[in-house]
Amino acid sequence: MAADIQLREGYILPIREGDVLNWNAAEVCWGNRKGHSKSFDWAELIPGNRLHMVTEIWHGNEKILEKRLFSGGCFNRFQQFADLRPFQKRFGSNARFTVKASLYGYNEDGFFENGEYRNGILMAHAEKEFVPWTSPAKLEKRIELKYLPGLNSEHPMQGNYYPRFGDVDNDGRYEIFFSQGTTGQMMYDMDGKLLWEWRCEDGAYEEMRQDSDCAIYDIDNDGFAEVICVRKLDGKIRICIVDGRTGILKKSAVWPKYLDRLEGGHRSSLRIANLRGMERPSDIIASEDYVHMTAFDDQLNELWDFDPETQVKYPASWFANLHGYPYKLGLGHAPQFCDINHDGKEEILWGATLLDSTGKILWSRNDLRMVGNREDEHIDCPRFVDINDDGNLKIYFSSGGYLLDLEGNVLMSLEERGYKIMHGQRAAIVKVDPDSKEKQLLQMDFHHSEFGCCLMIFDLQGKMLNHFPIYRCFMVGNWDDTAVKRIFLADKKNNQTRIIDGKGNTLCTIPAKMYLWESVVADVCGDSRDKFVTPVVTEDGRAYLDIYSCSSQCGDPAEDQHLFRKNSTKFWNWTAF
Repeated sequence: MAADIQLREGYILPIREGDVLNWNAAEVCWGNRKGHSKSFDWAELIPGNRLHMVTEIWHGNEKILEKRLFSGGCFNRFQQFADLRPFQKRFGSNARFTVKASLYGYNEDGFFENGEYRNGILMAHAEKEFVPWTSPAKLEKRIELKYLPGLNSEHPMQGNYYPRFGDVDNDGRYEIFFSQGTTGQMMYDMDGKLLWEWRCEDGAYEEMRQDSDCAIYDIDNDGFAEVICVRKLDGKIRICIVDGRTGILKKSAVWPKYLDRLEGGHRSSLRIANLRGMERPSDIIASEDYVHMTAFDDQLNELWDFDPETQVKYPASWFANLHGYPYKLGLGHAPQFCDINHDGKEEILWGATLLDSTGKILWSRNDLRMVGNREDEHIDCPRFVDINDDGNLKIYFSSGGYLLDLEGNVLMSLEERGYKIMHGQRAAIVKVDPDSKEKQLLQMDFHHSEFGCCLMIFDLQGKMLNHFPIYRCFMVGNWDDTAVKRIFLADKKNNQTRIIDGKGNTLCTIPAKMYLWESVVADVCGDSRDKFVTPVVTEDGRAYLDIYSCSSQCGDPAEDQHLFRKNSTKFWNWTAF
């Protein structure tokens, strides 16, 4: 009888610094039975109904912690937690640990341990890899919003109901700004107080769509951040510099002249750059998706205008001719900025085209096969990337999956590796695998020929490591203060958001939807960990902004209480793309 009762699989777990171990999340195998420790009825298996558990935590060959528990009942009484924060200073922030659990008990034939007989004693112990859930998410803040959104049910917060964060009163805490097309604007503090609002009776949700790109930035260097946004004034759409504390208009200029080139919602960007070599960024880039770009100084004087239709050197693609769009330069959405030649002035990466600080083309890779067979000839997510954290920048195109040097030469292509990226909506190069020395490439495809809408994870040589079905979007962030980023996915089926590791293991879930444009993963509270921010419409028709955080406390709560970050470049030029 005793020989049939042996634990063939037990526990072994790589632990990151700061992890909290919860055995209720463990998977347990006993013979051919499998279950979770929180629900596994050990009394069925051990008639004597007595069980002893020993848990050890090791760092390399050194045992640093041991806990013993005894139960006269089922195993689901064990709820053991081990906090590794005391070992942070000793072993460093990137230390790896292993936990081992041994089970001892009585059955009707006597005491057993470790799966083999020793003087008539059977010991049940072995090792099995598993990943526990991290500490569950908690609702940190819920801010009630005054106005409901006005568009479709697929994205209930459409209509530019997108939160933007910035410190407008210079107290070190973020405020939250909403722009709903040209219908209105609102500014809230982090306690949910409405600081000011501006409304326009003849505005429209889709008259000017700043899906992700309006800037909260001290553009005039007076010590307080302004809001650089769009308003409809006297029947005309204008670029506006607004006092962030009061909503009062400071300056405005007529929006550039290309609004008639795209039908429907005019998706635009207002972003901050350093084009004149000033001590601090003081220039504004206004761009309309695919069709134009105009640069202004901090007084809204026009510096230059870039019209892709005048660039006869670069012929339009067949897709551009078919749809009447000036995609001839492989242009895209939000431009990116970087001083790549160290002259104090920033260059502009707009889709597949690199411009200098005066709006002249340095190079364009509109010749590349952008998105496999689909070929809609624009790049949703271009990025300057520092792959090795050594300051040696590269460029990544989400469409087609191209890694380039700063001269526009292709270094690696996912398409050449056999992966057809049909619609590369988002991408990131971050570390999500603690076992790897290098970062990983996360590539989303809206319409992959084999996997459908999916997230693919590659190494930096273009080898696929994993892929997961997703719904429309993913984000990455420092959720639980580990050495790697966590991946946030929209789980449409269950109306929730899943947080996974780089191997696809679910670490925890958040009981709120994640949206392509409206949700944000960022450190909005200043405690160094990213929060999940998403709008919610409840059944009673009320609108809220919910902010979720990892429930385990990091560091000293007394020290963290008033720790807030100053307005960062992450939010000056934050973009959904």
